[in-house]
Amino acid sequence: MPGRRALKVILLPALAASLGGCFLENSSAASGVCVPENPSVASEQVGAGESVSVEVPGLRAPGDCTSELPSGAGYKVQLVTEDGQYRVDLGSLIPDHSGRARGEFVVPKDFPRGKSTVRIKVEGAILQCETDGSAICANSWELLRITEPSPRVP
Repeated sequence: MPGRRALKVILLPALAASLGGCFLENSSAASGVCVPENPSVASEQVGAGESVSVEVPGLRAPGDCTSELPSGAGYKVQLVTEDGQYRVDLGSLIPDHSGRARGEFVVPKDFPRGKSTVRIKVEGAILQCETDGSAICANSWELLRITEPSPRVP
């Protein structure tokens, strides 16, 4: 029947296109979230016991990852010595949907002096690098030198 064959030719591409959209939607959701951009700190050095301002500008440009955080996702802010021997959680940030966040944190008084890094860890979302075995999960970080506290002026 010629009419039936024409109907198949018309319906098959339409069906493939509609199913293709579903597969693309599912595969992008399964790809995971992009890692955050490296944070910035208000100063390159801060005294132990003093506060530091940390800002995350957003998520890295999308490639095979989702450029929006799911509801409830956040960042853990850590301070780690250069040799990795000492690590402390400074607190959390609640980013907007695009991954931007800013906050103030106090460096513990007993934190070792010298070079360290402020690291951002994503919580409440699966990163693209966690879903793709060929990708490496890199930390988002910024250098920060911890010094003696500033002298107090009476």
